[in-house]
Amino acid sequence: MIMLCLCLSLRSFADNGDDRHEVAFSYGGIAPAAFAYSNYFNLDFGHASIGHYLGETDFVHSMKNIGVFSLAYYYHPLDWLAVGARTSVTSDYGKIVNANTYELSRYMSIFRAYDISIGVKFVYFRRPWVRLYSEVFAGGGALVDDSKRYMDAGKTVHGRFVFQSVPIGVSVGKRLGCFLQLELGTSIIGASGGISYRF
Repeated sequence: MIMLCLCLSLRSFADNGDDRHEVAFSYGGIAPAAFAYSNYFNLDFGHASIGHYLGETDFVHSMKNIGVFSLAYYYHPLDWLAVGARTSVTSDYGKIVNANTYELSRYMSIFRAYDISIGVKFVYFRRPWVRLYSEVFAGGGALVDDSKRYMDAGKTVHGRFVFQSVPIGVSVGKRLGCFLQLELGTSIIGASGGISYRF
């Protein structure tokens, strides 16, 4: 009986079939994985960073995260509900400093993270130009440690569970729109923004 009611409600609230597909590109941060690597390398000149050698003469200093780039696809069976998939990527880059001269020698990737997940999107406020929504996604990812490659030990890859939520987001536009959202999860903690297109 519950399943029948759900099916009937889906049919009764379905739209006219237009603009059911949506793609969205976003950029944001902060990447939680970056915190773990910053603590691991302890990248301050005054706190024994010379002990984190990548060779006999070089060490890492001033590691920076590039932020999180995400690409998502949604299918809207209803105007207020969408199901979709999302992929995200981030990386940390560090300055490589000569331990003898303290001069910058090069930049290098410390780690990279690739996440993919599936989830749902709920649109609870809809107007022709403005929408408010929430999202929940879950999936898996790979954390690629590049640092050992510079110590002739090869890079390592670790799997991880991915959970990402958007407690609140606002989208402005019709087919082509822009959005800003608050994100909490394993890929991003903070805010992200981007553009979307429905077709």
